[in-house]
Amino acid sequence: SPGPQRGLGDMVEALPALDGVHMALVVPRPAAAYIKGLQARAEELGAGDRLHVVPYVPHWQVVRFLSSANVGC
Repeated sequence: SPGPQRGLGDMVEALPALDGVHMALVVPRPAAAYIKGLQARAEELGAGDRLHVVPYVPHWQVVRFLSSANVGC
């Protein structure tokens, strides 16, 4: 479950310094308050267009999502 213990806030804070890097969060509840807070912070930092929040994907798509990632947590 996504939460502060996973360091997602740190990743959002780093986005402005990581030119061209996009962050995708695959989460069970995209409208959860914690996720909305991360999106708001990314917007404040000017990186809102590089933070992508999507709901869980079917199990047969997980490999495709993971293989396209540079970092996971």
